[in-house]
Amino acid sequence: MKKSMKIYVIIIAVLTLVASCKDPREKTVWDYIGDDQTVSMERFEDGIEEMHKDLIKHGYMKNHDCREMECAKYHTTTNGDIERINSLMADNSNTNKNHSSYSTVKEPFIQEKKFVKEFPEHGFSIETPCPLKDVSNQSDGDFLVNYAGTTDENDDKKIAFYQVMVTRLPVGYNNLSASEREKMIDRLLEEATYKSESAKPIRFSYDNYKGYEMTSHHNGYKQKGVIFSKENLFICLTVISNDKLDEKFNKFTNGFKTIKTIKSDNNTKETEKSSGITNSLVYGYKINAPCKLLKDQDYRYDYAYKGVVETANPDNAVVYMALIVDLPMKFSEMIESDKAQIKSNLMEYLKSKGKYEKATLNTTNIFAYNVSFREDGINYKECMILTEKLVFELIVAAKQNIDNKSFEDFYKSLSK
Repeated sequence: MKKSMKIYVIIIAVLTLVASCKDPREKTVWDYIGDDQTVSMERFEDGIEEMHKDLIKHGYMKNHDCREMECAKYHTTTNGDIERINSLMADNSNTNKNHSSYSTVKEPFIQEKKFVKEFPEHGFSIETPCPLKDVSNQSDGDFLVNYAGTTDENDDKKIAFYQVMVTRLPVGYNNLSASEREKMIDRLLEEATYKSESAKPIRFSYDNYKGYEMTSHHNGYKQKGVIFSKENLFICLTVISNDKLDEKFNKFTNGFKTIKTIKSDNNTKETEKSSGITNSLVYGYKINAPCKLLKDQDYRYDYAYKGVVETANPDNAVVYMALIVDLPMKFSEMIESDKAQIKSNLMEYLKSKGKYEKATLNTTNIFAYNVSFREDGINYKECMILTEKLVFELIVAAKQNIDNKSFEDFYKSLSK
């Protein structure tokens, strides 16, 4: 063997040895999972368990059952996991003994005041000076993510608010061409800046995501934020503070990192079967869907609500719609010829779509019919409902076959 070849083999052996001896506290779950860009939740859970076993073996983490303690669900960072598990195990044992090894790990993590929150289902993580908590129940909107945290909350001069919000592209984006989709993203990003006092276009992070940096004021505090598009998402990072706002904003946004995306193990039918969210419509009506239905602009209707259930494969996405026409007066107060005309128009529409059949609902109605049809490569199931004051079109649409049970659960959930 040539000398150069021997040196090469020795270098490889040394590098392999160094990698195997790496302090497990410096590793992440991805060191145990591998380099795949997308992994299943099951593989992610296995990776967390392998990482924790390594930490237990080296004495940095107390022995525990990962599945029982839902370690994958509550994973933040390696040091964050060490802190959580050791703290929980200490609480469970009701003792303060033998905390020396825990303290040596925990201390630098607290001193640096750095917390990392991962959103693997959306492919990113964010480092913050405070823990982030889910605040989606405190605001309106179809947020996939709405997390916030506060520092120096007892000091009005130094207090700072940090927020991470994620929304998806509107319903129907999958049907757009690449150029149409790009124009829509540009328009929506620009619209997001309308309420700001200043805004400038930027390319965010090393991945050059297209977006805007914005400044404004909120309840007497200075506010600075960035919104950008990532795949089919809009991500917004905001800091509110009157103390060193630029410095805090720069540290916050620099803490954004793109990570591997974890796909959901739920298939489309399982997702559709979820009773989901109760959505408020007009005149006190409500309907359940496995997604949030947002108000949409549709010139053909007086009210339109649309939402989408997304899956790892965009072709398996399922769209839910509640399209509503407000009658000019109560049906019972109309003259007979007008009543007949309205019924005739609705029946002609149903006939134009295909074979229809009567539908049974739990809410009062004058008539209700179901019809299934296919247009432009999309499958539709629709329930047409005439009530005393409104006409409803409750629709489920998808490229794939639509589960009859999920459609029935949707339209039968209409109530008042």
